[in-house]
Parts: sequence; C-alpha cells; structure tokens
Amino acid sequence: MKHIYAFETPYEAVKYLEIIESFKVKLNEFKALLEKEYELNDSPRGFIWTPGDIATSVFSDVPIPAYTNRHLVYMTPDIMEWRNFFMNIYGNVENEVIKDFYRNFKEEDILTIAGHEMVHHIDLFPDEFDEERESIWFEEGMCDYIARKNLMTPESFETITKVESAVVAYFNEKFGSRSIDQFGTDSYSKDITSIMFDYCRSFLTIQYLVEEQANNNPLEVFKRYNQWHEAGRKEPLSTFFNVENLFISLDKESII
Repeated sequence: MKHIYAFETPYEAVKYLEIIESFKVKLNEFKALLEKEYELNDSPRGFIWTPGDIATSVFSDVPIPAYTNRHLVYMTPDIMEWRNFFMNIYGNVENEVIKDFYRNFKEEDILTIAGHEMVHHIDLFPDEFDEERESIWFEEGMCDYIARKNLMTPESFETITKVESAVVAYFNEKFGSRSIDQFGTDSYSKDITSIMFDYCRSFLTIQYLVEEQANNNPLEVFKRYNQWHEAGRKEPLSTFFNVENLFISLDKESII
C-alpha cells in the first residue's frame, strides 16, 4: 500500500511524518493479519493522508474525515482535528466518561479508524463498493470490532466499549426507536450525532454476537451472515440475528 501526503504546503506534510511512518508499520502488520484470517485478497492501493477539511470537502462530501472507496482510504492523521470532531458532537453531553475520552483522543484511536477502513476491503462482505448496501450496520460494526480487537490493547478495547455503551445509552431515547437496519448509505445526510449513534450500536451489536453468541469467533458470525445473504435476505438482518431489541431497555442513568 502506498501512503500519499495530500496537503496544501510541504510544511504541513512534514508535521505528520512521524505519526504516518508509525502507522505505516502497524497497518502493514494488520494487513498481513487480514490476509491470513479474513480474506483480504485485494487490499486498498493506498492511504491518502490529508487535512479533515480537504477530506470532507475536496475529495468527498462525506462528513466524517475517514472513509474508503474501492481503491483508496482518505483520512486525516491530525489528533487535534479528531478531538475537535468528536467534541463538536459530544462536548455538551452530561457524561464525563464520554467527554473525557474524546477530549483525550489518542494516536491509537486514530490507528483503529485507519484499520476500520482497511477491513471494508475484506472479501467476507458480499456487497461491492458501488452497490447499495443493505443492513450496513453489520459491516460497519464488524470493521470496528476487528480493527479494535487487533490494534488496541485489551484495556483500550474495554475503554472504547464502555464509552460507546455510554453514547448509546445517552442518545437511546432520542434515536433508539429507529431500527438498526435503517443504518445505510442515506444515513450520511442526517445529523452527525445520529450517524455516530448508529456506528456505536453497530459495534456493540457485533461485539455481542461475537463474544456472547459465537465463542469469540468473528468467522462464526460471518458464517451466519452469509447464510442470511445466500438465503435471499428474506428478513431484516437484526431479526435474523435476534438483536432488534438489544438496546431497547437501555437508559442513560444505567451507564452514567
């Protein structure tokens, strides 16, 4: 994979040499793991490292400064941009667990976002990049789970699980009545807080399926997913997995 610097001036690019060089080593190791265990047969051709405003207004209009297409991953390596992105979403929530995590967002957390984008390229997902993706929560949640489980320490994985559980609990009354199966390509035209709520509950749903239903084996969950796909997707995926009510009784007081 190539790592390409897309900044307006050479001076800007120099500021990110150290972090990108560090990411290159770890992402190549992660790439090898995905090839061995998760059928990564056609990895992204490269990462385009670029400021958040260029990622979201020049290369694309996706509101999140990290995304992938068939060949390339675009994202910002700037830790302050990520902190500001999340604090613009969560800065006013009445929950210090959430705010403390995002105001202290770490390089490790950025790395797992990059890993998430790589997982989109594995062949275990039957949908193609140029197709309308149905029940995208499965893919987004699995991308988070695989990246975090392999790129984070166990302690950091436990922390992000706690934080995203708090996010889902906090916003469950506002957004939770919407089926997780409605998380799809049109979601990106909605409120960014609503989008992040869907990312969080997608990850937590996959974690539940892997760790509570599949003996910590993501491939078992993929096997069931493909049974649903090959049978013609005759029912909503959340119904097939029996997770449509997974968060229905969750309230923010239970997490705070």
